[in-house]
Amino acid sequence: MSNKIKKKLKSDIRFIPFNDKYDFKYIAQYLKNYNSTDDTLYLESNALNSVFFNKYYVQIKDYFNTVINRNKLSKNTFSELIISFANRDLYLINNRTQDSINGKN
Repeated sequence: MSNKIKKKLKSDIRFIPFNDKYDFKYIAQYLKNYNSTDDTLYLESNALNSVFFNKYYVQIKDYFNTVINRNKLSKNTFSELIISFANRDLYLINNRTQDSINGKN
């Protein structure tokens, strides 16, 4: 039985909080009709808690769209900038970690 809800969490677009087709009402209705077991309680609470992640997704998506529009960027250019910033941060963290390991503060 837990495989059924696990599959929903992984592949049903309405269960995945990081997209525009996320549907909490569908999730709530699905779980209302679902036969719970001790094995599925954790998965069910993950499904219910996904509503919080969807709110973050929507806020971040809206903010990114605002930044893109204000700066007249294409989505590709914006994506490249985000990746560049992340790569730079990773590079700096790796260097500082290596310096710390080698005793160079």
